[in-house]
Amino acid sequence: MKANLKKFLGILLVLMILITLSTLISCEKSVKTDEDTASQDITIGTDKIVISGLGDDKEISVEELKRMEAVTMVASTINSDNEKSTRKVKGILLEDILQKYFEKSQKDLSAIIFFAGDGYSVEIPKEIINSRDIILAYELDGRPVDSETQPFRAVVPDERSLYWVKNIVKIEIIENRTETELNKIIFLDTAAGSIEQQDFDYYGVKDKAVSAEDLLTKFSQDTLQGAIYIEASDGLKKVEEADIFKKALIKIGGEDTPAFLAEDLPKGMWVKNILKFSYGPIVYFSIEEALAAFENKQTDDLKGVAVKDIINTAGLPEAQSYLFTALDGYSTEIGSSDIGKGLIYLNEKGEPETYFKDLPKNSEVKNLLSIEIVK
Repeated sequence: MKANLKKFLGILLVLMILITLSTLISCEKSVKTDEDTASQDITIGTDKIVISGLGDDKEISVEELKRMEAVTMVASTINSDNEKSTRKVKGILLEDILQKYFEKSQKDLSAIIFFAGDGYSVEIPKEIINSRDIILAYELDGRPVDSETQPFRAVVPDERSLYWVKNIVKIEIIENRTETELNKIIFLDTAAGSIEQQDFDYYGVKDKAVSAEDLLTKFSQDTLQGAIYIEASDGLKKVEEADIFKKALIKIGGEDTPAFLAEDLPKGMWVKNILKFSYGPIVYFSIEEALAAFENKQTDDLKGVAVKDIINTAGLPEAQSYLFTALDGYSTEIGSSDIGKGLIYLNEKGEPETYFKDLPKNSEVKNLLSIEIVK
């Protein structure tokens, strides 16, 4: 009796082991890794790309694009912390797509905007379009792009990672854009102080910010230009559509200021330590950031940024004279021959102020708001 019981228990144990093994094998077969999922044509994201700006919107299936001739290359990029990385990429040249479907070359275009599925967007400016290949990559380092990146990742070799957009769903083409000549500088340090401020939670710290729309409405109300050209003190250049820019904030207090950001804007679209941004004929300029980024000039007992350097960096053309205006409306005109004698510094109140060596006292402008070309 005991022997039969032992035999029965032994058989039962073997059966239980076999069932467990079978279950584990079945589960292992049914689980897909992210790479397995990415190897499908499309399981997450979109199965088509929309291209707009060249006539009617055109939808092109991802499957159709992947049948085009592919290119493989090693491409480098630099992130926001100036760390360089190199990736092996495989994909389709945007140039080939434009030629096939529109009989256009990317060098004929003014700009290209990539839109991601999460709302992120970035504009590729003309100088990059003219000098770089742009690849819609579906493989990185020999493996299909992951589910968050599908169907394509934009790859712009030797350019910053902000242009390497994941999960592309739309490409907008800007064929012709008229450039507006700059004629006026508005100093952010003064202008932002004249606008209602609000709190912004910047990584756990409450900093002050102003509405970008309020700023533009007050000082650029007649501007019709549809793009904002942003440049940070570290050399980062970014173009943002005015509709997006106006919905954001300009942070003016705390670290990394001035900064373009918003709670509902993907952090990859934020720009910190802004030196300047332009909208139509007006360029907004930060003296505080210029003092940190530029070599300061010493004149008598004052230390600041040379007026000539500010005008050149802002991009204003040469003129016979320039009008310097304070927030309270006081203004003075300085001839081009005297511009090299001037500097702008921050006084004890943190306000921009001018000083021109060997010029009368009335050439000094306190709480400087603007510099404008006199025509």
